[in-house]
Amino acid sequence: MNTRPDLIPYLHAYRLLSAKFDTSKEEIAAWVFLGKANGGMDAYLNPDTIGPSESPPERFYFSQHEQEWDYVGLLTKVWFSLDDIESFDPQSEDRFITGKELLKYWGSIPGTSAKNFIAQKIKESKLIDLHPTFGGTSAGGTGLDGYPPLKDGLFALSEILSIEESELCSDSTKSLAKQGSNTNSPKQINPAFQSGLTEFPSPPQRKDDWFLAIQEVYSQLLSETGEIPQFQEVWTKLREEPPPEYGISHGLYRREFALILDENPLTKSTMKVRWRRYTSNSGH
Repeated sequence: MNTRPDLIPYLHAYRLLSAKFDTSKEEIAAWVFLGKANGGMDAYLNPDTIGPSESPPERFYFSQHEQEWDYVGLLTKVWFSLDDIESFDPQSEDRFITGKELLKYWGSIPGTSAKNFIAQKIKESKLIDLHPTFGGTSAGGTGLDGYPPLKDGLFALSEILSIEESELCSDSTKSLAKQGSNTNSPKQINPAFQSGLTEFPSPPQRKDDWFLAIQEVYSQLLSETGEIPQFQEVWTKLREEPPPEYGISHGLYRREFALILDENPLTKSTMKVRWRRYTSNSGH
C-alpha cells in the first residue's frame, strides 16, 4: 500500500482547519459540498493507490450518498490535499453555521419565533437551508416531512448578515432583550462614538453590543494616537483593557481563547470576520 504524501486524512485536516479558523465539522462538510471551484474545498477517496502524485485522485461527492442522515460521519473516509488546506482562506461569505446555532442566535426576535422567521426566509429564498445529502431541510416547504429538521441545516454567514442588515436593522435581538429587563441602567456609550466622527468606515445597520464595544475601543485608539487603528491593536486593547461598562470577561469557545459578553463569545477568528466587514471601505 502506497499512501500519497500529498494527501492528508480528514482528522488531520480537521485539526489544521480548527486551529486556523475555529471551524466545526459541519462547516467543513459545507465547504466539501461547495467544492474548491465555489469557495470550498475538494475531498478525495482511495489515497492508497500506486502512481505519481500528479495524477488526480478520486473525488468525493456528497451526492453519491443521498439521504444519508449522518453526513458528518462520511467525512471520516475522505482525504484532502495538504496544499489546499494550507492555502485555504475562506472569506466571511464562505463561512457557515448550523441551524441549531442560528436558532439560538436569533432566539429573541421580537414578535415571532426564530424558527418561524427562519422558515419564512427560506421560503422567500433569502436563506438557503443547505444539507449536503438531502439538499435541504423540512423547513423548506410542505411535503418535506421526511427531510432533516431545521437544526441540521447549514446556513451561509453572508445571507444571515444580509437579512440582519436589511430586516432586523438596528434591533439587535439580544440588545433588545437586555434593555427590556434593564431599562433603568442604559449603557453609557463613548461620546466620540455618538458623534460619529470616529466610526468604522462600514458600520452595520444592526449595531449589537459587540459592535459597540469594538467601536469604542477603535474610537479610543484613534483619539489617543491620531492614526487609524489596526486589527491587532484593537484586539489587544479589547482583550487587555475592555470598556468596563460591557462586563467583558475571558473564557474559551471551541478550545480557543474568547472574550465573553453576555454569554456571547468573540474569538480572534470571529473578530477578524467582523473587522473585515467594518473596515471594508478603508483598505486596512
